[in-house]
Amino acid sequence: MERNESFKLTDPLFLIVKMLLSEVRSWCRQYKFPHYVCTHFAKVVFDFMTLKEVRCGYTTVEFSNGMSHAIVAFNTDYGLVYVEPQSGDVEYSLRVGNRYPYTLEGIPKDATVAGINIRWNSDMKISFCECKECGYLLPIYDDELVDRCPICSTVYGVFTTDLVSAIIEENIKKNTKCGRVRMAELSEKYTAEISRRTPGCILFLVDQSESMADNFSGEVNPKQKAQGAADTLNMLLTDLVSKCTKGEETRSYFDIGVIGYGERVGSAFGGELAGRDLVSISELPDQGRIEEHVQNGGERTKIQIWFDPVARNRTPMCQGLREAHRILSDWITRHREAYPPIVINITDGEVNDGDPSIPAEELVKLSTNDGNVLLFNCHLSSNAEQKTVEFPLTKEGLIDKFAQMLFDMSSILPRKIIEDARKEGFPLQDMARGFMFNAAKLGDLTRFLSIGTRPSQSLR
Repeated sequence: MERNESFKLTDPLFLIVKMLLSEVRSWCRQYKFPHYVCTHFAKVVFDFMTLKEVRCGYTTVEFSNGMSHAIVAFNTDYGLVYVEPQSGDVEYSLRVGNRYPYTLEGIPKDATVAGINIRWNSDMKISFCECKECGYLLPIYDDELVDRCPICSTVYGVFTTDLVSAIIEENIKKNTKCGRVRMAELSEKYTAEISRRTPGCILFLVDQSESMADNFSGEVNPKQKAQGAADTLNMLLTDLVSKCTKGEETRSYFDIGVIGYGERVGSAFGGELAGRDLVSISELPDQGRIEEHVQNGGERTKIQIWFDPVARNRTPMCQGLREAHRILSDWITRHREAYPPIVINITDGEVNDGDPSIPAEELVKLSTNDGNVLLFNCHLSSNAEQKTVEFPLTKEGLIDKFAQMLFDMSSILPRKIIEDARKEGFPLQDMARGFMFNAAKLGDLTRFLSIGTRPSQSLR
């Protein structure tokens, strides 16, 4: 695809790459030699990223046996990453001399990488020629001359140059009127109104492992993290009920869920709500119990309790994220026009059941017509000496690998949430992530949840 000089191609954030890959879904096509091979898969992604004004590299991987393979590359906030468009896998450490990490059609078994050649869409002219006889697709660089098809030897004269694939055409028709979508337009989503006709959904994931019995370290009167999380969530739900109440009626503006993961994984609601995955907020006023709580300043206040503290066993966060995927998959099928669901994960420790970035990635791929699921992650801490990191743009300063992983999992905040938060004095920057690390005070958690539930400020 020849580069259009009016495009301003920019290096993307890794999260943007993942969001765009979920749109083009190149891996859904079937490999069939020579009609649809690795060059077709790579071109689909390369074209799509160019139309989105994302800097992308059409990449040829040469193997030691003389064969080659086409993939794509991106220079992101995580450095150089490669994407295998036949499977959607992301590779960070592709190196000459190493074995190619994926076994796919068209790739020799145990192939050793002998060379990697990246051609960036921002630096040079690339066209693609499709043989009308056999369908093989061939990349043409700069003014390179090609005499004939390398597969069936059909002469060059019957090639069709700069083919735009059917997948790209379908995406253009579906996603844009003019055939170009700027990266800034991604933020135009997350604008659907929240009403009784189109309710929102907020799902809380709460770490209930034994380490949650440790105290917040930054409080004058220390409180267990499990108790502090429960108190804060119950007060937040009380506030949400108030915002959804008009006169004596609590309107069904939200479906709410609280999933605990620790000794067991499942609904953390108590009383008559026990076992319910999601509950309409209109049901909450008639449920729960009233308790009197003493705040840090000694002030006594009454709050309604729907969720009790638990601190037992280990930290099966992966199971919690998969449970969220199950619940929200069903919810989204019934609410296609709704504001995307918000998932807020509150945890204090490392995971015991695998790599949570995998189920987290699958979770944020779920989407309504207004955008993808938003995943927020808040890390609670017993270390008051370590600096609290709030809504960062990058991983700079996150020396803890667990913190870096949570950052990776967290969604970039939509523009509307950032703008609304700024109006209330929260100094959020563009492209900030829904992530807080080392929340050592209850006030940190309260502030984090205030941002995470920001769409509740605009109800119809």
